[in-house]
Amino acid sequence: IRRQRQMCIRDRDKLFETAEDILMHLLDGGFSSAAHFQLQASGTYLADFHPRAFALIDLETYHSAYMGKRHLKEELEAQIPDSHPFLYKGDVFLFLHREGDGDIFSELAEEFQLKILISAPIDDLFTLPQLYRTAREALELMKDARFHGESVCSAQQLRTPLLLKNLEGRGDLISPELR
Repeated sequence: IRRQRQMCIRDRDKLFETAEDILMHLLDGGFSSAAHFQLQASGTYLADFHPRAFALIDLETYHSAYMGKRHLKEELEAQIPDSHPFLYKGDVFLFLHREGDGDIFSELAEEFQLKILISAPIDDLFTLPQLYRTAREALELMKDARFHGESVCSAQQLRTPLLLKNLEGRGDLISPELR
C-alpha cells in the first residue's frame, strides 16, 4: 500500500512540458488512475479533447523512400490540421476527429509507401493504452510479409486475423484435428 501511495504521489507531482509528453506518458501506462491523467491534462488542450479515433503510421518503408520525416508531417498537418501528429515508438501517432479523416490515408499510403492502421473508436482518452496495444499488434500484422491486405486498415477489419495470429503460438488451444 505504501508503494502504491508513492507511485500515486510521483504521478501527481510529475511535471510535463507539453501535451505530447502527457500523451506519451499515458500510452506508456504511466498514470495510475484516470483522475491523475485528467489532473495533468487540465492545463492543456487535452482537457477538452474528444477525438473519434487515432491512426498509426509505420515509417519503415518511408525511411527508405524519403530521407526525412518532415515532408510527411507537413502533409498530415495540411490535410488533417487538428490531428496533432507526433512520433511514438518509431511510428507517427495522430488523432482523427471527423468521419472522412481516414479517407486521406489511401493516397498518402500510396505516395509514401506506408502502412497505416486506424484504431477502434476512442470513448475516453484514458483508454488509449489498451487501444494502442491492439492497434500496434494490428500494424505489426500488416507489416508481416504474409499479409496481403490493403495499406490502410482499421483495427476492426483485422480482429479475426489478429485473433488467429495470437492463437498461432498457443498450440495447447488448437485441437490436433484443426492443426
